[in-house]
Amino acid sequence: MTFNKFDAHSNSIFQKLIIIKFPDLVYLYTALFMHDYHIENVPVSFNSYFIQFNKKHNYNTRLATISSYSLPKIRTNYGKFNKNYSDVKFWNSIDESIRNLNKTKFEDILCKIILDSYDGSVQFLRH
Repeated sequence: MTFNKFDAHSNSIFQKLIIIKFPDLVYLYTALFMHDYHIENVPVSFNSYFIQFNKKHNYNTRLATISSYSLPKIRTNYGKFNKNYSDVKFWNSIDESIRNLNKTKFEDILCKIILDSYDGSVQFLRH
């Protein structure tokens, strides 16, 4: 199909076929959920799920100006896998310049970053 050698690394095949690997799809949909949360396009039950820095304090901080969210305190390693912690950590790692784009453009850019990371030219941040 791609005429690669039988022992070629799978990253180049995924990149040529423009297919995103399953673990990266999980990150993509996590980012899309956080984007929807950021623009307040989620069901009412999620309204107080994450705390934005500019709503946590009544004074300006560095993180409050870049639309980051506060990481909840965790006490165990198990807590790192909680959706509240992992989604916020991933959202905060995304470049600020693409966070405020519309959803379609945000998704396109993030897919391009993921696919470019398969050849090693761009590093895709994973948590």
